Amino acid sequence: MMKKEEFIKKELELYSAADKTVIEFIADMKFRCGDENVEVIEKLFTSGYCWYFAHMLQQAFGRGKVCYAYFEGHFVWLDGTSEKEDFAYDIYGVNKNWEHLIPEELIGDGILDFKHVRGNQSNMEEQDIIKLLLNIIDKKQFAYS
Repeated sequence: MMKKEEFIKKELELYSAADKTVIEFIADMKFRCGDENVEVIEKLFTSGYCWYFAHMLQQAFGRGKVCYAYFEGHFVWLDGTSEKEDFAYDIYGVNKNWEHLIPEELIGDGILDFKHVRGNQSNMEEQDIIKLLLNIIDKKQFAYS
């Protein structure tokens, strides 16, 4: 089982240009409830509540944008505006999916489905959301378009 300091070191070795403060913040969240509960925290923020985690990062650091990683079906926080210099982050640390990051504001009412508030979902059917996302991809309206 990886320890918090090992996680930080590994992420920064793999991604030397990543923001150390962001990685440390993520590590503090992951390991907050003890090493034995890291998987539970990861599962929470990858099984439906990734949108909230991306917003926590955006609020904590006061910059960047929340984006939908289309092929993963997962929200991430994109730190900055330059694809060559900045990174997307999630509960795992640096998110490796650099393609098809769709800014959340382009998803419209479909975003309600990712908030998981009972009784406050969009009226969009799954195929409507897929059509919307395919339209965004077709128009290349990605975070770095």
